[in-house]
Amino acid sequence: MVGIGLKGEEGGVGALLGHEHVVGALFDDLSMVEDVDPIGVSDAGHPVSNEHYGTADGQFLKVLLPANAPDPANWTQIKAVGDITGDGLPDLALRAGTAFWMLTGYTGASFQDAVLMEGTAWATREILNIADVDLDGTPNLLWRNLANGNVFLRHGKPGAVAGSADLASIKLAGNSREGDVKVGTGWTPTATTAAIGIPDVNGDRIPDLWARSGTDGQVRVYHPTSTAVGDPVTTAITTDWSNVRAFG
Repeated sequence: MVGIGLKGEEGGVGALLGHEHVVGALFDDLSMVEDVDPIGVSDAGHPVSNEHYGTADGQFLKVLLPANAPDPANWTQIKAVGDITGDGLPDLALRAGTAFWMLTGYTGASFQDAVLMEGTAWATREILNIADVDLDGTPNLLWRNLANGNVFLRHGKPGAVAGSADLASIKLAGNSREGDVKVGTGWTPTATTAAIGIPDVNGDRIPDLWARSGTDGQVRVYHPTSTAVGDPVTTAITTDWSNVRAFG
């Protein structure tokens, strides 16, 4: 394991989510895991966590990474996805350059494994969520093509533990249950400047989406079905968030 981080770096959750030099994420699907901290990347390019969740005066603590993990200075996106491997510990999806990685088995201080999911195609793709969208008990990969605005659902295959996914099945479309199924169009970076998967908020058990409009900067909520992203149902943030560089 390689320890990278800035122990004692000052800052709070707001810095993780909104600072212009920080890529932020929260473990937001943690039905099996308790006491998990926010994760982010500091100004200096180090992965850090905050042990004082919800306070403005907590200190960042270093996070230990596997030796083969990509350099955090090259991370362009991180998305907390809960436990998708079935070990009872939360996992993190990330993009680094052209690559898509999974960091698995977060203990509160370290990740146990770094898995290269795909190495060449993800410079113009974005991870929206890895969660059970079709309610078959297995996590799926929801992603958007930044080049053309199409949104795809890649159905995962069951892993060895109930409720988990075989990571190989979401590495490539050809490994998945049905390939990449188009579930949305028009989600270009110009039309939708930021998007993130969130837990289900309307009670249908399907994870939902936040998306920031490129027109007015407002953040709207989507309640996707298992086959379509659909249209926004409400506006969560009615002020212009165009200048907010990261949220999660």
